[in-house]
Amino acid sequence: MKSFTRSVIGKTIIFILLVTCCLSTATCALCELVYWDSNMYYVTEDTFIEQTMEDMVRSKEDDFIWQYFQYRGGFDKSYIDRYFGENRTNLLIQYALITPQGEEKIYRNSDYIHQIVYESCFIPKWDENGEFAGYEYVSEAAPEEKEDQNEPIEYYRLKMGLKSDLPVEDEFRIVSKLTHLAYTLHKIAIPLGIISVIAALILFILLMTVSARRPDTEEIIPGLLNWVPFDILTVVIGGTFLALGLCVIEIIESTPSVLGFLPVILLCFLLLIVCICLFFGWCMSLAARIKQHNLLKNTLIGKICSIIFKIIRTPLRWAWNFILSIPFIWKTLVIWCIYFFVQSMIIADGSRETVFFYQTLTAFFLLYCVYALFKVNRKAKSISNGYYEQSLDKSLLFGFRELDQSLTKINSGLSVAVEQRMKSERMKTELITNVSHDIKTPLTSIINYADLIGKEETDNPVIKEYSEVLHRQSVKLKRLIEDLIEASKASTGNIELNMEQCDLNVIISQITGEYDEKLKEAELTLITKTPQEPVMIMADGRRLWRVFDNLMGNIIKYAMHGTRVYISMAKQNGEAILVFKNTSENPIDLSPEELTERFVRGDESRNTEGNGLGLSIAKSLVELQGGVLSLYSDGDLFKVILRFPLINE
Repeated sequence: MKSFTRSVIGKTIIFILLVTCCLSTATCALCELVYWDSNMYYVTEDTFIEQTMEDMVRSKEDDFIWQYFQYRGGFDKSYIDRYFGENRTNLLIQYALITPQGEEKIYRNSDYIHQIVYESCFIPKWDENGEFAGYEYVSEAAPEEKEDQNEPIEYYRLKMGLKSDLPVEDEFRIVSKLTHLAYTLHKIAIPLGIISVIAALILFILLMTVSARRPDTEEIIPGLLNWVPFDILTVVIGGTFLALGLCVIEIIESTPSVLGFLPVILLCFLLLIVCICLFFGWCMSLAARIKQHNLLKNTLIGKICSIIFKIIRTPLRWAWNFILSIPFIWKTLVIWCIYFFVQSMIIADGSRETVFFYQTLTAFFLLYCVYALFKVNRKAKSISNGYYEQSLDKSLLFGFRELDQSLTKINSGLSVAVEQRMKSERMKTELITNVSHDIKTPLTSIINYADLIGKEETDNPVIKEYSEVLHRQSVKLKRLIEDLIEASKASTGNIELNMEQCDLNVIISQITGEYDEKLKEAELTLITKTPQEPVMIMADGRRLWRVFDNLMGNIIKYAMHGTRVYISMAKQNGEAILVFKNTSENPIDLSPEELTERFVRGDESRNTEGNGLGLSIAKSLVELQGGVLSLYSDGDLFKVILRFPLINE
């Protein structure tokens, strides 16, 4: 579909459909508007036809009268027969001269007018040369009013009407048919017009989208008119519109009748199509130039301005560099002096217009200063929030640009420092991972051989003791290495998670069962409080088990013997909240942040098993699964809170 719309055939089809929709819209609007009077009230078909016929009959009066008087009281018989003959028109005419002696018939194409549409009485006027110069309307009482003035007492009376069924195929019958057609179409004009407008908008947007595009490339390819400056193209097309409009007006005014007007209607319709095509061609050229980002450059005015700017750019650049080289304090002092001098001159002048202009200029300058400070402050906030990809803002002026340059330099330094620190962290993590993997292979051999030595039959108890110590410490070292690798992967996020639905109630019951014996050996009493219904979250069950295993291991290692251990769980605000609480055997003198660092332990004596990685690993694994781990300590009370988003909450 994309290739078709960008092809020449596709664009042509879209263009033709768009022109058709525009013509349909114009036709619907015309069909609807003809039945609204000057007061914007809807009129019926009969009323509209009656008004139209009356206007057409009135328009014939002037033509008829001038035709009579230009021959000094006679008619061109061929003209009268052609346009006003009884068998050639539906217009009925009775023309007479009214004198004191009575009515003198001059011309009539019918002895009886069933319904008089228009009637007028007038007196002709003549110029100095005896030529007909128009006429003056009078009432039926005109002769009596002029009787005392010793003037000729005579006037002309013209009566005009129409045949009842309009049997003759003339302009009146054609207008009646067209009016009836317009009334018939107007019933569907509104819905059809709305559909046409919507379709035209869609087609116009589509046409602008595919302008300057080709199906085989994404490159912007200009059209044939791209070499013409856009302002000249606009003037030419606008002049063409004006010329076509004047031609249409002239043709309409010079057309004597509707019979001759029908070709004019067709001509106007064709000219309308030409105008629409020219307009959409102009729009396509505009869209192509906008896509090429050369709309202003590809204008005659733009080229002239560019030449002028190149001529004056060098001295302006020198002056601008000189202004920028002035320190900010001196700039402020100079601006203040200029402000004070101008204000003194305005006060001396006392003109309201000058004062208003000066105050407006001052307000704009202050608004610019506020805007510049806002941009600099926003940039500083972005840098403070960790967004280091900040470039120099060239739109700032005066001392604000220097401040922006300083922030940009600080930003560059921070970016380099952060990058170096991240590189150092990656190298440290890679070193720990690589060394740990290299140690695991020989350590496995040590563990296996220590186990074999312990199983050998010997009477020497020292060998037995040494083999047990060697086996125990090597196993401890292996666990440390595994924790190091796990901590390294967790901190860098280099762990593959198998996220699935997990019921925290099931995991809690499993972990309490697993540690039941160990809790009894440590003389600890476990108290759990969990909801009755399932608590479902999305997590990796194996990694989540490692988190709970580390937390329970810390409790057994560091909790005071003979105390209670509490595990509670609740739903709150769409989250599952788990709380592990215990009483520490030794005072905790470290902050929660320090406790989650690597190789940090809560007891300084280091007389218990552990390597200080348990809480760090647990925190990283929880965060990787979308949760939050928080630590709280108050004296000997130690509390760990886990938060996980619930499913369907």
